Amino acid sequence: MSSDTVAQLQVVALSLSCAGLLALAAVLQHRAAGKVPAHKSLRPSLLGHLLRRPMWVLGVLCDVAAYVFQFLALRRGSVLLVQSILVTGLLFAIPLGAAFCHRRPSRSDMIGTVGVVSGLGLFLATAAPSEGLHQPGPTGYALLVALTAVVVGGLLVLAPRHPGKRRAMHLGAACGVTFGFNAALTKASGELLERNGLGLVFSWQVWLLAGSAAFGFLLVQSAFQAGPLESSLPVLTISDPLASAAVGLIFLQEHISTGPVAVTLEVVGFSVMVIGVFLLARSPLINEAAPAGAAPETGDDSHHLQHRSVGGPDE
Repeated sequence: MSSDTVAQLQVVALSLSCAGLLALAAVLQHRAAGKVPAHKSLRPSLLGHLLRRPMWVLGVLCDVAAYVFQFLALRRGSVLLVQSILVTGLLFAIPLGAAFCHRRPSRSDMIGTVGVVSGLGLFLATAAPSEGLHQPGPTGYALLVALTAVVVGGLLVLAPRHPGKRRAMHLGAACGVTFGFNAALTKASGELLERNGLGLVFSWQVWLLAGSAAFGFLLVQSAFQAGPLESSLPVLTISDPLASAAVGLIFLQEHISTGPVAVTLEVVGFSVMVIGVFLLARSPLINEAAPAGAAPETGDDSHHLQHRSVGGPDE
């Protein structure tokens, strides 16, 4: 087995470990965030409220561990490869949901699982993504920051003000775009660490990553708080690899197969994967394991918190 093959297998293993931990974190954090009053959405006080919930703190620890695996994977592999594999987090969410709900996966769950696995496998096998630059140049960085700000800002402006499915979808999409941006900065930070050691802390890229990661963290908690997981999770899951593909191909000059047959198979694979993602995201095993919705504002935040129903109207 060649060293390149071993390196690719390491990237896949690290990415899968990250995906599993992110799935556990999402279920735990959504269960906690869904009980927080709606008016705390997108406010720093939301995090202060959640810090008092042990289940949410456990989810954060899973997030931290997941980021370590993602950092290691991005040091060895392309942004497009690593972020695409993170889609498999939904595959881990199904058995986690089964454990929470004491139920078996349904036929729809199995079809969704096959769709994600086969679609992602076809996409990656055909695309064969390979590394390009470790980080863009100054102009590339400026364009990347500006484009990300415009897209994320636009999604936030378009998001309805009241909790519900549409708000959760908009915030989920903004999360995915932010995570794709953060992946590029994480890869750059890995290269800077290897080159500068502890001098990494003096690099502006690291501080930009810290700020963007904090914003993304607040954003994802707000998405979990805003509405049912079946609304935010599939949009987040799909927008992350799409944003990462744009970042990798345009700004990091990563490579994929681009022949007519290859592009056709890539589109087919990605489409099948998307269908699988939406089937899994609608699974009762995920949505009942993570009861959805922000609590309405009923006076004192610490009392009389009620859940929105998963099938409730979208305001």
